[in-house]
Amino acid sequence: MNRKTRPKAVGNIFEKQTYTLSKIKRPEQRASENTANGTGNRHGGRVSDTALVGFLSLSSTGLVKGFTGLSIGGNTAESDTDDDAQRPLYCAACKKAFASPATLATHQQSEKHKKKEYQQQQNPKASRSLQQSQGQKIPKGALESLERARAIMHKDTAVAATVLWNIAKDIAKHDRSIVESVLRDALDCMQRMEADPKRRGSKGSPTAWSSRSLLKTMLECRLALARLLYTNGRTKSESANQYTLAVCQYLGIQENDITNSHTEHTPLTISRNAFGIAATIPRKFGKQEDIAQAIDAVDETANALLALSANGENGNDDSLAWRGFAFYFLMHAFALEKGNNTAAYRAIDQLITGFESLGMAYFGNECAMLIIKHHLQNHDALANVASAVMGSLLDSDLVRAKRLLEALNNSSSVQPWSHYMAELVAKRTMLDNVWMCQNAWAKWIEISSMLERSDPDVFVILNDGLDCVLSPYKWCYMPISSESFE
Repeated sequence: MNRKTRPKAVGNIFEKQTYTLSKIKRPEQRASENTANGTGNRHGGRVSDTALVGFLSLSSTGLVKGFTGLSIGGNTAESDTDDDAQRPLYCAACKKAFASPATLATHQQSEKHKKKEYQQQQNPKASRSLQQSQGQKIPKGALESLERARAIMHKDTAVAATVLWNIAKDIAKHDRSIVESVLRDALDCMQRMEADPKRRGSKGSPTAWSSRSLLKTMLECRLALARLLYTNGRTKSESANQYTLAVCQYLGIQENDITNSHTEHTPLTISRNAFGIAATIPRKFGKQEDIAQAIDAVDETANALLALSANGENGNDDSLAWRGFAFYFLMHAFALEKGNNTAAYRAIDQLITGFESLGMAYFGNECAMLIIKHHLQNHDALANVASAVMGSLLDSDLVRAKRLLEALNNSSSVQPWSHYMAELVAKRTMLDNVWMCQNAWAKWIEISSMLERSDPDVFVILNDGLDCVLSPYKWCYMPISSESFE
């Protein structure tokens, strides 16, 4: 991947990322321009046997205390002074200890924790301390604890998974060079626990994993790995595959469900397939926070796939782009299924933006049909529909424009302007130049003043578009005043 197409570095790999899509040219556009221009062309060593034997004789709780109580930024003697930090699961920002990974994960998603973390980031002294720690090498004690955790991955998987996951988050602040192998080891432990519930730890143990906490942490761990691979500039397929696998595992669907859903590159067909997938998702998602986490994961995955498709070594990667679009359609269907209309509409908005950014605005126009069917109550829905109608008209796609207007006029949100636009499309289809000359501008002037007051966004879209569409007919219509056409 060259410097021009390398993705921008990701900040915190344990937080949701938003990738920027830059507008690019389609392959056929690049080819024509080139012709015209003449330019067509696992980390760490072994622990000693003595240390390992002494280590394995400890209880599971003692193991976790010995690992996660370690102060990554200093020596172990200094860390012994802080009793809270010796506990298995500890939030340094809020200075609280937790009994299980699930309670810690829930705490880290709370507004109180995020506020505290934000305040510390804004503290200049704390920021300097963090910057200094990031420049330090990982202390030998941390690496020894890492090796000990790896040594019991098969024997005490629940403890090893807990330790590895917490170590990954700690060392990421200091040195990312070995974070990938730690994340992969943590995922290996989690997958073993998913396949064999007996490996999840004794009930009541601080390191016991419930089915829910395991699913949620697996998702977070795999997303962190995907972000890391993205920012490391590795081949885009590695990051894309980890993103895809993270969402599919969390939802309980097969990767082929997504792949097969976009074999036909038509938005409405992919949307129908997405509704079929959403209706058969086996996970029940009884809690709203789990639904929100699923939506956020699908959103980020779709965004990442579109960004990766545009950052390829040889221009666009259509397979990644269409997989990204399929995930946005799945986000739309899943959010509607769970009653989250806001997230569903956001998915459509992202689809329109994505299609436009990748040079496929005509597919974005097709998404307006989903807005008419599901989202006309949203505040800017009519503006998006008007933009799709006008975009189709400017592309001389009278069939799509007619279909959009028919759907809108048959809905509960029929508008005077939509009746006018339907008549305009019909007259243009019939090549009725007499009507275009004598009535088109006159009728628009009749409704435009009222539309400008009631919905200025729609007015601007239609007025600017009609100025172009009707320009050939201005000569045969004498406007009421010259200001009408300024």
